[in-house]
Amino acid sequence: MPDEDTKQTWCQLVVNTSNFLAEQPQSRAADAILPSINRAWTEEEKHELIEAFGHKKRTNLAKSGIKCLLLGFEGDRTQADVIFLCRLLDLIFTHFSNDNDRKKEKYVVKADAIATLCRITRKRVFLTVDVTDEPAIDPYLDELLWKLMHSIGLKDSRVNLKVRMGGLVTPMCKLFVRKDELPEAFLPFFIKASRSPRNGQAIGRHEGFMQRLMAKIKMLDPSDQTPQVLLLDKHLQLLFFTLKNKRTRTHLLRENICKYLLEVLRRHLAASSNSRPTRLLSSLFGTFDKSLSAAHTEVVIGTIAILRLLSNFKKAREELKNLQVLEICSRELKEFWSDEWKTGPKARIVDSLSALCLRCMSPLPYPLETRRFPVDFPLPTATPSTPGGHGRVRNSSSINISFDNGRSSDEDNMDEEDEAFVRDDDEDGKEGGASDDDEGKDDEETNGALPKTTRLNPQQLAKYAPFFVENEQGTLQPTFSMMYQTNQETWRTTCEKTRHVMPIHHHLPIEMFNTPTRVREKTAKTTNNMKKMIIEELDKPERSTNNQVIFDLDTAAFDGLPGPELPFPSANVKLDTSKDLQFDSRFESGNLRMVVQVAPTHYELFLSPDVNQLRDHYQWFFFQVSNMRKSVKYTFEVVNCLKTSSLYSQGMQPVMYSMMEAANGWRRTGENVCYFRNLYINENEEKKNLEEQKKKKYYYSIRFNVTFQNTGDICYIAYHYPYTYSFLNSSLCLLRKRKQEGVYCREDVIGHSLAGNPIKMLTITTPASAADIANREVIVLSARVHPGETNASWIMQGILENLLCRQSNEMYRLRETFVFKIIPMINPDGVINGSHRCSLAGIDLNRVWDRPNEALHPEIFACKAIIQYLCEVVNKKPYVYVDIHGHSKKWDYFVYGNNAADSWRADDLVDVLGTGQLEEEQHLALPRALEVTCAGRFNASECRFNVARAKESSARVNVWRQFGVATSYTLESTFCGFHKGQNSGYQINTSDLKEIGRDLLHSFLEMNKN
Repeated sequence: MPDEDTKQTWCQLVVNTSNFLAEQPQSRAADAILPSINRAWTEEEKHELIEAFGHKKRTNLAKSGIKCLLLGFEGDRTQADVIFLCRLLDLIFTHFSNDNDRKKEKYVVKADAIATLCRITRKRVFLTVDVTDEPAIDPYLDELLWKLMHSIGLKDSRVNLKVRMGGLVTPMCKLFVRKDELPEAFLPFFIKASRSPRNGQAIGRHEGFMQRLMAKIKMLDPSDQTPQVLLLDKHLQLLFFTLKNKRTRTHLLRENICKYLLEVLRRHLAASSNSRPTRLLSSLFGTFDKSLSAAHTEVVIGTIAILRLLSNFKKAREELKNLQVLEICSRELKEFWSDEWKTGPKARIVDSLSALCLRCMSPLPYPLETRRFPVDFPLPTATPSTPGGHGRVRNSSSINISFDNGRSSDEDNMDEEDEAFVRDDDEDGKEGGASDDDEGKDDEETNGALPKTTRLNPQQLAKYAPFFVENEQGTLQPTFSMMYQTNQETWRTTCEKTRHVMPIHHHLPIEMFNTPTRVREKTAKTTNNMKKMIIEELDKPERSTNNQVIFDLDTAAFDGLPGPELPFPSANVKLDTSKDLQFDSRFESGNLRMVVQVAPTHYELFLSPDVNQLRDHYQWFFFQVSNMRKSVKYTFEVVNCLKTSSLYSQGMQPVMYSMMEAANGWRRTGENVCYFRNLYINENEEKKNLEEQKKKKYYYSIRFNVTFQNTGDICYIAYHYPYTYSFLNSSLCLLRKRKQEGVYCREDVIGHSLAGNPIKMLTITTPASAADIANREVIVLSARVHPGETNASWIMQGILENLLCRQSNEMYRLRETFVFKIIPMINPDGVINGSHRCSLAGIDLNRVWDRPNEALHPEIFACKAIIQYLCEVVNKKPYVYVDIHGHSKKWDYFVYGNNAADSWRADDLVDVLGTGQLEEEQHLALPRALEVTCAGRFNASECRFNVARAKESSARVNVWRQFGVATSYTLESTFCGFHKGQNSGYQINTSDLKEIGRDLLHSFLEMNKN
């Protein structure tokens, strides 16, 4: 492609198209286009059409660029005109999609192609529905329009909102009700639009829609032709999303929808398994149609998802039980769905049938729903003069509450049943892709006002000057202030200096953290775990209401017990035969509130909430178990998790540390691990508004079996490899002692947490004069803002070990080239007290970076001040800022960055093909470097660069937007393992996590090459 448009020789088709767009509709310029409407375009013509109309306006053309092309649709265009414009738009978008040119693809989306197509399609649908002269309608145009709507809609995160605001919902319903023959792409797009709860409700309420839908389903159901069965699957998807409307659901329940769906399920179950006797003969003689079986399988999965949705409601659940759904599912699981189905849709059927059984069992009241958690922390009051102050902490972050309700970065807001209908080409539920969460009023406009942010004034910033003394004094003088003070501390002394709110009964052994986990452990088998669990549950007698409470933190928390060191168990330890297993979590980072014994070897575990939490966060667990017997299979079930899915259902295992086998360190443990929605329901939550009053809270279980190897052992079991605040302090002391000659390391306390724990920052570089330091770029790294993401601390441990203690050319160059400012643990209080996501303020600290409150969020207040001082006083933007996190639903590790062209706010869109091209490319600097330095572990396909409004108050987005740091990232690491490279199929361990830290450091050198 030439550098200047003036050198471009445009073909005649491009010139005619430009003239056509420059003239008014129905002008004579259209005559020049007519011959090209139905003919095939040459490759040269295609190339020049894409270059002329695919992105920016081009010089030497009267009209060009994607915006001009979309504007050409407006007005009273003939069918032939619209066909030509659709062909051109389809050519452009398909080309960018096939070439994986995300930048230009997004440019088309940002130009609001969907809104334009919605207007054209709306007119077209009314014409199609009401026309009496069929030959006057060109079906080719309808196919083109719906194809474009679907393909572009897959890439537009706001497509459902645009469909609703463009008035297209009602016309689509009319088309579905009145026409037998529909364009091929209509149903996929209609289904996508119905995913939005508001759209789905509107569709279900449309007059005659449900009757027409059920008539089509009943007509397609008996067919054994693959296209018809696939069409049935699409109609079942529509049924699922429209059934979320209460009025629609009530009407269909009166029409015996449950009975009919069970009949559909039985018919297609029989047709989907080629192991059935009726299919055996055709399978042996090679006449079995695998594509037909796959189509029946999709119908089965969809039907079960609908039945699971219905079973959430008491009337439907009772009807299903009367129809013997438990017996049907149990018989299917035991007789036909054998262990041969390892993965894929067949395995999904087994898990879905198991989940349906659970849904149809009688729900149980959540036993802690009315009990107040006894551990509290009195919060300070924010004064109005304090930046970010809004009074009490429970109202301190309006962004946290109104924008994303405190949601985690790895929560996709997708119902468990919805996942049955997510296809490979569907962006729903993916980070940065389209989702159903388009319903908030804050999303109604794409160029709304930015949230308010705060900055410290020069006087406030002055107190942070001591943390940058290297800029005035250099780093030639060694730092002794902290080293001699801490070297003499014992592990016990370090632990006792840690300030906690949760009760501490004993201190953890230091060996628990110092023993490396180098053993490679494969991901666990998940085949039929759900099936085994549900059959076991169905065969059990009815649950007793007098189950024994084995451990209750509410009563044990402040029982006055002293905190002695835990005795080391020995082989001749005596069991307490009066009790079964014994539990405890009264140690640093422990999290266990109650244990109930529901069977002789089956224990249900209830996790403690985050202190003062505004929104429930249950995921991290860490507890001690003792008094076990060798070779007995115990079942542990953590019953109050909240996320709808987890890597525990994909091969992840908890970790365990045995005191009798301490030399082995932490190991993955647990057999038959599964994750599922259990029977507990919380109906007594504090109601904030009318909508929430209609919702129940469901809980999910992590269930696994453990067979201990030693009688009388003391074992610790955790969600992931623990890393405590006390260990951080001990580790920093040891690393400073072991550090290489010629390494400058200064440890500063930049602030204190709410409980008074020091927030530490390390400055690492090589000894140099102030003039040399002035020439070095600064890299800022932080971790552990979310306490439950312990993998972030192990990555940070790898960073520190390499920077301070590793003798290699790469590390020498890094220290010579950069000054590192490292905040290894942002949220010490949350870590110490066993929280999953919050500080003692009870909120997600990664949602207050826009307006941190010095009294309520001192951790973020100090961290943000460090970056502001660097930018505004030192006059150096960070070369790169990385905030390290863990992701509970994805594999490998990857980054999230900020691309202005992919922002919720239209004003952020830079001219990526002109003067802004350099800035647009900067957000790719780190991922490109990571692809070079560690392609075997880094997963570039999981990286996302969208800027969502809900994340404006996060570290990544705020550092980018408020301080202009284009290379601001969140690094996300899996809790589970790897899906690529030589590590594929293995679970991650602490050695892997440390290597990720080393990978990250190497990537900074790679970035510096360019």
